[in-house]
Amino acid sequence: DDIAVTQVATFTYTDGAPLATVRPDNVNRISVDLSQVPVPVQQAVLSAEDRTFFSNPGFDITGIARAVINQLSGGIGGGSTITQQYVKNYMLYVDAQTEAERLKATEQTPARKLKEARIALQLERQLSKDEILNRYLNIVFLGNGSYGIAAGARTYFNTTPDKLTVPQAALLAGMVRSTTQFDPVQNPQTALQRRNVVIDQMRQQQMI
Repeated sequence: DDIAVTQVATFTYTDGAPLATVRPDNVNRISVDLSQVPVPVQQAVLSAEDRTFFSNPGFDITGIARAVINQLSGGIGGGSTITQQYVKNYMLYVDAQTEAERLKATEQTPARKLKEARIALQLERQLSKDEILNRYLNIVFLGNGSYGIAAGARTYFNTTPDKLTVPQAALLAGMVRSTTQFDPVQNPQTALQRRNVVIDQMRQQQMI
């Protein structure tokens, strides 16, 4: 279905049915336990961001090599596992206290990518996969002032993670790659397309 923005805070399907609403005053971080996040919601994120999460060692050596080559040639990095993304998010949203530190946490350099992988490997030795996933889901930025899956559920659907439908979860999971490009308020059509890609990925992986 095509969707169209009806006002800055709300976007709908073309038949008028509401898809999501953003609360302008919503700048929040909400923490939840993994048990409060249904498996299909977890699977939507894993399908979109790291389908081998439960079997990989915390980093993707092929992805890192590709990212380093891209960075050296002036391109964009990429190739990050959920654990690596958690490390990056923690350094950016928790550790960094100044603009300089925030820039360092996101700099596109091989050194930063390798450091991220090293810390990810250490985390994998200290924490269970469920704990890493739980921490990631509570810190990942989902746009419009929302940090974590619970804040995202509240911001866009005025609900809690346990009540998210698969399409809603897929929309949030799809935003992780780019909260600007796939912002459902500013770019509803691309957000819907990305959501459908995530749903197709979940089907291909027999998650739904």
